[in-house]
Amino acid sequence: MDEDDKPLGALLDNLGVVGTIRDGQQIVEVLVICKVVDFEGDDEVSVLLATSKGLDWVARGGLIAAAVDIKHGPLRERGLMETGEAIQAELSECSIDCQGW
Repeated sequence: MDEDDKPLGALLDNLGVVGTIRDGQQIVEVLVICKVVDFEGDDEVSVLLATSKGLDWVARGGLIAAAVDIKHGPLRERGLMETGEAIQAELSECSIDCQGW
């Protein structure tokens, strides 16, 4: 863990992040994408990608693809069969430099 790393739970709580979890359900993997603004510096905007412990790149890509499907409909219906194409299509709407994801 980097010295600048901080737990995000309280920060997300303060932003009003909520989700519907029913009895018997448990969150087992998490991917958090945050827009970060440096208000003490030059107002630089960046994107923070944080994951739960042990989340590998395959599961991370799967969570991103699932989120794209929820927002835009299944990949097959949109003609985007490859997960990479779907992610690139989603990131192309991003107003800041998202290369390297």
